[in-house]
Amino acid sequence: MDSGQALRERFVNVPGNAEWAELYREGGYHPVHLGEVFAHRYRILRKLGNGRFATIWLAKDDKLHRYVAFKITVASGARVRHEINALRKSNEAANVERDNNKPVLQLLDEFSITGSNGMHSILVLEPMGRSLQEHLLILQRLDPKELDYRRVGFMREISKQLVNALHHLHSNGIVHRDVQPGNILFALQYSLDQLDEEAVQADTRIRKSQNIFSLHRIDGNPLDETSPTYVVEPRPLDDGVQNTSPPPEFRVVYSDFGAASTFEDVNDGGHAYPTRLRPPELLLHQPLSEKADVWSLGCVIFQTVTLTNLFFVNSFATPAEQDNEHLQSVTEVLGPLPPDMLKLWKDRDSFVNSDGDLLDEVIKGGISEPLNELIALQKPAGMPSVEVPIFEDFVRSMLRYKPEERASTADLLRHPWITRSFHE
Repeated sequence: MDSGQALRERFVNVPGNAEWAELYREGGYHPVHLGEVFAHRYRILRKLGNGRFATIWLAKDDKLHRYVAFKITVASGARVRHEINALRKSNEAANVERDNNKPVLQLLDEFSITGSNGMHSILVLEPMGRSLQEHLLILQRLDPKELDYRRVGFMREISKQLVNALHHLHSNGIVHRDVQPGNILFALQYSLDQLDEEAVQADTRIRKSQNIFSLHRIDGNPLDETSPTYVVEPRPLDDGVQNTSPPPEFRVVYSDFGAASTFEDVNDGGHAYPTRLRPPELLLHQPLSEKADVWSLGCVIFQTVTLTNLFFVNSFATPAEQDNEHLQSVTEVLGPLPPDMLKLWKDRDSFVNSDGDLLDEVIKGGISEPLNELIALQKPAGMPSVEVPIFEDFVRSMLRYKPEERASTADLLRHPWITRSFHE
């Protein structure tokens, strides 16, 4: 897609959190309308989500009489083949292992269509519920005193499943390269296929007319075939998972494998780690491995348990400023970088001395706290004191600076924080 062309806005601004309408052009989104049928079987019912590289819908498979998630990639989505290959490989491995509680997102079908904006890949997936990011937002609105031991158990169960799911991927030669709360989904606690279409729509808690916004061109000209006549605000399915412990039977999986790679291709430049979750080897322009996923997972699990971000990075800063700020924050949380890594920090003299210790003026304007202090300050009220140092050790094992010293997913599954039951 031509980046210069994408900057010329054609549409009147649309409220809400629907996809950016300007990406309805050559190389961009495929225009979709509710009720539309694809491949003579998949009928679009509602919008589940949207991102920079795809829109995701709930559809009814009228051939097999089931509901499916229907992901339509942008026409310029060059990495979709990586996503399909990763999903196929992880699905095949789960089927061989006869895992009834599969730690992977199920790929049900895939095909391509040619539309007014180019050729688009379609991924037909099992319908899922809310993301971990959405669950964390719910928990953040609670009074800290309400985060009792029951919810701590829920958070630990989420963490255990995330480690297990990542172990499944790594054991089958897949590096996710975009581990983040928004790409972790909860399976539904009920059978969606037993609901009629009206019931499936009911949990939007909003009238359909209120989350549909008509598109209008700025120049007043009529819309053309490259865009839909309206956009739909996404409403994820309510998964029915309650944030309690002992947790109900639930399942979480990683989604969005658009950045995934094999171990051999992990350094092809296609990684998509969010800014705050980047491992130090990425900040220092060193080769990546599957251990980059482990670092990101450590940040995610810390956030899941404490409901706070582990590292601070200003999202409005320049890329160079973000890298320096991130390395400063990492040093404040975890201590000095090893000498061989420290010398790779181009602007280190503005932040640390020759031993890697933070300069006095940097300490005075510090942006983070040491890990043990962060955990003591941010741990849930319901976490038993005996659990605190074990949780800290678990997190540290994922955040070792050198990838080869970082815990593997197999190591994490054996860690006491995962295997033990904690009681005061």
